[in-house]
Amino acid sequence: MGVSVEPLLDAGVHVMAEKPACAHPDRFERLAQAAERRGVHLMMAFAQRREPVKIDARRIIAGGGIGSLYAVQASP
Repeated sequence: MGVSVEPLLDAGVHVMAEKPACAHPDRFERLAQAAERRGVHLMMAFAQRREPVKIDARRIIAGGGIGSLYAVQASP
């Protein structure tokens, strides 16, 4: 279970979240307003896991198509 972002913002903590902190746009607006109200930064880093090339890479790796995986570096 992840940490809820809103209490951190309300406590005056800057937040950079790699995983989506919310699933609905209305919820994100509430988080943005909380950050604005407290004067802190809110950054959402979306990993783009739904891109077809990334889904295919995951399938190949999970299927053992390239052997043991020890590290990954990806560039656009």
